[in-house]
Amino acid sequence: MCTECLDSIPVTEPPHLPYGWRIKEDSPVRSVCSYWDFQEQIQTLIHALKYRRKPSLGEFLGRYIASEVTVSWIRSVDIIIPVPLHKTKQRARGFNQTAAIAKGLSQELHLPVCDTALVREKYTQTQTRLSRSERRYNLIDAFRVSSGFRPSKNENILLVDDVFTTGATLESAARSLRKKCESAVYGLTLATAPLET
Repeated sequence: MCTECLDSIPVTEPPHLPYGWRIKEDSPVRSVCSYWDFQEQIQTLIHALKYRRKPSLGEFLGRYIASEVTVSWIRSVDIIIPVPLHKTKQRARGFNQTAAIAKGLSQELHLPVCDTALVREKYTQTQTRLSRSERRYNLIDAFRVSSGFRPSKNENILLVDDVFTTGATLESAARSLRKKCESAVYGLTLATAPLET
């Protein structure tokens, strides 16, 4: 995958807000950036990353996005946390694709990655065919903060996932983090997809 090809893929309008995202006072996520529209080329890339075991592709995409996004809050982030897979799913896949994306972001932004901060407690099937309310219900208490993770009081966190659809995954993970710390939590995904995609 070359940067010329990536440059030809449609991106979301700056500030790269995902479909359906509205800043809510009670949201544990302060803001979200989703760089690409989820369409055939991006779907092919993400499927290659996840199901053809190509973590180097995730790193490449993470580096690329980090060099392209211009959201003002990206420079206020102190630490990157990838959304974890359940251990059963990670064992089957062999790696966590969001950790690969986070590694690429880290290389470009010169920020530490903590891939042990969150644990996915709840095994969930794919959310592809679930409604917005079903996705939220599916992810209640899905994550917990590991006992060894102790961010400093003013440390801003960047949560990383692959695709934003309803925001249920990011919000569930961020809610768990906010129970343990006062840090601001931001979200970043490769792409955003409308619910019906």
